[in-house]
Amino acid sequence: MILGVLLLAVAAWVVVARTRARGDGAVTQSLSSVVLRALAGGSSVRDRDWIAAMVAEHDAITDPAGRRRFARGCLAALATTPRAADTTTWLVRLGLASAVAGAVALAGFGLWRYPGVRVGVAWLAYLWIFAVALTACALAGYVVARVGSPAARVTAVGMALPALPLSWYAAAHNSATAVGAALAVVLLPGAAAGLARRIDRTRAAAVAAAALCAVTTGLLSFIGYVATTYATHGGPSSPSTWAEYLASGAPDYPTWAVSDNLGGACFLLIFIPLVGLAAGIVATAVRPGRPTRATA
Repeated sequence: MILGVLLLAVAAWVVVARTRARGDGAVTQSLSSVVLRALAGGSSVRDRDWIAAMVAEHDAITDPAGRRRFARGCLAALATTPRAADTTTWLVRLGLASAVAGAVALAGFGLWRYPGVRVGVAWLAYLWIFAVALTACALAGYVVARVGSPAARVTAVGMALPALPLSWYAAAHNSATAVGAALAVVLLPGAAAGLARRIDRTRAAAVAAAALCAVTTGLLSFIGYVATTYATHGGPSSPSTWAEYLASGAPDYPTWAVSDNLGGACFLLIFIPLVGLAAGIVATAVRPGRPTRATA
């Protein structure tokens, strides 16, 4: 938790520093214009040419408010306009769609298999949080799935795969090590950003890879944690968890344990993508080393 807060704080500082224009007397740029310029280095050739033209038109606007509105409009057009996607984009989006569908199926199964979870109104709040977090992950993944080279995007998805066994371990073991395993995956997007920076040599592609890895890691962590919870009927018990169950008034221990773990999984679905993206942003602030040349 402390590491996550520190990463969020450092990432916020990096973003603020990057949004300030360089040069004497330059004013602070809007975040939209900074993102627009960054995307110019990580998009396809056709999009890159269009973005370059839009950046030139943006710079020609003298009114600051007009520049901000223009940049936001360009970003909205990039996010909503249908365009041809390469094979890697479709494969990544298919994988993300499968993960989203799996998360929805697991959540629905838990609500059906353990009706005691649906007692009171607290479960409705968790359901709303789950729906918002899942929608945000799906939209973010859909957008960044086409940013960067195929190798960088495949690397980002591949770096997220350890989230599955680590989330299984976290749900199957009741220990501090298990909690650490569940939260350690926030470092994976930072590694993905570093590798993408070395592959594509652009900060935009590195941030996109971090975002893609963070979203995928969050989804896989949710799936692994919840699936293991169902398979173990709430996971192992301890004197402390048994005391919490007795004080909760739940009808049986598996219902209480599943309800508690579902709440924890919703937390992971929010915490991991946010902190993982922060780790990726921090990683992009480090300049990559020059590619080595083979000696004759």
